[in-house]
Amino acid sequence: MKACLKRITAALILLLLLCGCTEKIPAETEAPVIVPPGPGETLPLPETRIPETAASVTEPPATEPPETEPPAEIIPTFKADLSAYEIYMAPADRDGYLLLVNKTHPIDADSVPADLVYLPQEYAVYSGEWRARMTSVAAGAYTAMLTELSANGYTDVKATLAYRSYATQSYLYNNYIAEEMAKNPALSKEEARAIVETYSAPPGTSEHQTGLCTDMHNVYNRPDLELEDFEKTDAYLWLRDNCWKFGFILRFPRGKEEITGYQFECWHFRFVGRYHAKRIFDSGLCLEEYLEKLQKN
Repeated sequence: MKACLKRITAALILLLLLCGCTEKIPAETEAPVIVPPGPGETLPLPETRIPETAASVTEPPATEPPETEPPAEIIPTFKADLSAYEIYMAPADRDGYLLLVNKTHPIDADSVPADLVYLPQEYAVYSGEWRARMTSVAAGAYTAMLTELSANGYTDVKATLAYRSYATQSYLYNNYIAEEMAKNPALSKEEARAIVETYSAPPGTSEHQTGLCTDMHNVYNRPDLELEDFEKTDAYLWLRDNCWKFGFILRFPRGKEEITGYQFECWHFRFVGRYHAKRIFDSGLCLEEYLEKLQKN
């Protein structure tokens, strides 16, 4: 189903190599380069932010006896030394990364994260203006996850796309529609759009614009494979079972298509912080279901 996605991705990489071509894709702004912090160093942290979708916390009345303290969160063990990354995997702003962006919760066209940084080149495919970027905390957690993934023997997984601006999303979305109509001339534009919206977000409804998610896999240099083939790899299985330790979730799981609005995507991972990622992983809920449950409690 995602052959068009791979062709668009391949076309984007080709654009970078063709120096004489006219650039049709909106240029993204520059960002700092993220490097693994040394002893005693940390990545910059953004200002605390609480999204509207985060559950509010109400203090118990003073007359009531204090509740029993919940058990401390268990820090997972890793093969690599990730101690410097702990503040990113489990940020102090526990609820600050539950921002919900989807077809019914759009984001402003001019919304751009203030703290975008480039992912380490060894963990990202693109260079130049298409080099993958995430917000600083999500980038730190991503770096930790790929460092541990490599320590477990999976060294070929990289981010292909992360942050995308509104303009870039609009460009890709319209290209997908044109491609669907070219494949099947009998389709109306509305019919083509309906097909596209099972795998690509209309501009303003993509969480890529938040800088909190990334597309990552190891089939980027395999024209004989589709994106879905990443699901068959041991690297995917490791990420599926361990991404929560770093604060990430598999954003569009199988069986939740009617809720998320998108087909299963084995390559799309979203940062929410370890506290909530663990609970989402254990519950088997998708982000929409989990946030609804938080609001009801």
